[in-house]
Amino acid sequence: MPTWLPAGCGRELRAVPVFLVPRPRKRRCVVGVTFTNDGGRPRPFTGTADETGPTWRISGYDAQGHEFHGHARPVPDTAPGGTGGTEIVFEVPPEVRLRRVLIATGMVELPSG
Repeated sequence: MPTWLPAGCGRELRAVPVFLVPRPRKRRCVVGVTFTNDGGRPRPFTGTADETGPTWRISGYDAQGHEFHGHARPVPDTAPGGTGGTEIVFEVPPEVRLRRVLIATGMVELPSG
């Protein structure tokens, strides 16, 4: 079974409104991820209808272990052995700072700051 190898993670915090209607204030935490297709054929990191990619399960965690679900931005196919990148977007309360991200079955520690 082909695997994906997440190679790095960085974080950008954007204090922007999520919707234009009144609701509890949230912000977007955008996590940049780079990856390598360790498989033998081209395929997208975000998966297809027939084959799920590692973004089928994305969770972010703060220092206290609270879980927040994220969504990956779609990307085109990545060639075998090729690398690529995408953003994972989390909607979190303003006081939350994500510390680590679970992508499928791999945990990635985020830089502090």
